[in-house]
Amino acid sequence: MKLKKFLVSSLAFLLLFSAVGCGGKNTGDLEEQKEFSAPYVTAVSESGKGFIKHGGESVLLLSSQIAADLLIVADGKTPAELEPYFAVAAETGFNSVDIPILWNQVETEKDVYDSSVIRTYLDFAKKYDLKINLLWYGSLKDGETKGYSLPEYILENPTDYTVLKDLYDGGVYGRIRIMKWDDKDLLARESRALYELMNAIYAWNGENGNYDPVVTLQIGQGTADRFYRWRIDQYKIEGAEGLMTQSEAEEMIARYMESLAAAVKKSAYRPLVRLEFCEQGAVTEETLRVYNLENVDLICPTYLHTVAENRNGTSNFASDERLNGMPVINAENWASDINYRQVLTTIVSGGIGYNSYLLSPPKYYPMSPNGAIFDRIDDEGETLEEKFISIGDRSADTKKVMTLILNAPYTVSVSSAKNIVALNMNNRLSAGDVQKSYVTYADGDKGVFLDYVVAEDEKALGFAAIREIDGSVYLYVSATSNSSIQVSRANVMIAQKGKESASGEWTSEGNVDLAFNNKGIVLEANVLYRLKLSNVEDMLSGKELAESGYESPLTSLRG
Repeated sequence: MKLKKFLVSSLAFLLLFSAVGCGGKNTGDLEEQKEFSAPYVTAVSESGKGFIKHGGESVLLLSSQIAADLLIVADGKTPAELEPYFAVAAETGFNSVDIPILWNQVETEKDVYDSSVIRTYLDFAKKYDLKINLLWYGSLKDGETKGYSLPEYILENPTDYTVLKDLYDGGVYGRIRIMKWDDKDLLARESRALYELMNAIYAWNGENGNYDPVVTLQIGQGTADRFYRWRIDQYKIEGAEGLMTQSEAEEMIARYMESLAAAVKKSAYRPLVRLEFCEQGAVTEETLRVYNLENVDLICPTYLHTVAENRNGTSNFASDERLNGMPVINAENWASDINYRQVLTTIVSGGIGYNSYLLSPPKYYPMSPNGAIFDRIDDEGETLEEKFISIGDRSADTKKVMTLILNAPYTVSVSSAKNIVALNMNNRLSAGDVQKSYVTYADGDKGVFLDYVVAEDEKALGFAAIREIDGSVYLYVSATSNSSIQVSRANVMIAQKGKESASGEWTSEGNVDLAFNNKGIVLEANVLYRLKLSNVEDMLSGKELAESGYESPLTSLRG
């Protein structure tokens, strides 16, 4: 559970207490497990960037969503038949997957809990060396209740589990309703199911060498704001006096979110709890209110479709001091055919995670959003390549960028937006063009200017990040295609190619010849380089920067 710099307001506390602490069977009745695992924690780097740690290692979440709910409910697949999706995610370079699980897959009958579905997913994740961001699809998803996720006993008792408005038949999604999500009986039942799910994960983890499969648990989809953003007016939902107010809606949903989050934090397996906002490009009082719920670890913006939107939204979240260095994840993105560029945008804007939506659409689902990487699965295909056909070059481009980022997992995890710059994101360079940018360290007092030149592939992407380690200054550089980089306002003492671990350890694979009057090196595709610098000069004044022609890391993101 993260430490808070300030307390939840007394009003919110009273609202929560009244919802889950009075009478009947409720979240407070869940026994807090004395033996538990909380393998992932949030941390803040020396540069002020929030990131996730697992033991002594940093954790990046480069993910794509597997739409398990619709693949099973609409396309008729079994959980076991989803293995190829895990395989192709790993093959494409992702290190994690976002995967939904439905309440009725966990509680198959009242008080009957089944771990078979989650165990299937966990087995696949371990087999393909993937981690999971688990999406809990319970009674609140997309700002409404979709009957396809509910146990029958909940569906059949609209008076016991209060329905504010019964809407329509949603086809494969089941009956669409607006429920009273802070109903104490509904909260008790759903919280218990989520609690039992986490305990089942704990049991699997103990049987599998503490693989620690689930990094984050997201409650619903758009749970934090979609109801009051769209549904109140759309469905004319009544409140205490006329149309429900946003305040009434916020209070109800806060009780729901905190009840489920508390259930996770009482269980035996305790991932980071995250909540998703829709189209949230800036930290507002609304986002702070949700972040300050006691058992919520992360709040995530979504739908930052363009490079500029992603840059602004991610950097705003990453730099806002009120979030106390919270790690930033772009939790769901329909970024069309530039998804692979959006991953890099998220990282250099101060984020540590990105979810590319979707990996491959269910047959039921339309071929929109355009962000899908693969066409729908061809079940007749015998090999993975025959089953999943890439949409254009998306899978190859995605794999290049994932490999690029994971070349330096620790450096990109801990580098704030001032310390790391994307190469070739400023409207795409032609071969021979120069990108002029700079990176800073020591709170921006020291800076290095960079000239990056693409040699051949105009889609070449890369990054350069500066770090001070034990009094020495290093520039880490990697690109997806042959190119070159030169530095100014500093000297290059030595350059090496090598590997970096998630704990930041550097393993040299040999020295590299310096070029450009010993001011830079020629970059080979998909190789990580580390340049040891000396005599780094003080940063220029604002006026001098404006006259220099060099751009800041964020300014250079103009894709």
